[in-house]
Amino acid sequence: LWSQDSPGVPGRAEYGDTFGSSLAAADFGNGPYADLAVGIPSKFIGPDQVTDGAVGFLYGGPRGLTGSGSAIWTNLTFGLDPGETPELGYGLEAG
Repeated sequence: LWSQDSPGVPGRAEYGDTFGSSLAAADFGNGPYADLAVGIPSKFIGPDQVTDGAVGFLYGGPRGLTGSGSAIWTNLTFGLDPGETPELGYGLEAG
């Protein structure tokens, strides 16, 4: 069971974040193991706490997924303004 309160996962769980509402598994380049992208489309982001959404990444290891080195990407990660892409993480795909 994973949440933003899991060890190593950045941020903190907040009511209504919808952490895990969408998922995509693939090798996202952090080693030879399968990783997991986790949609958080109702995450509050930025100084104004805009409902912007986010995508979390849990990386795989020899014993499965780990919070170590995990990341949360938001609009701010890419230099976009909060609210510019609402519900980031609503739907995920990997190939």
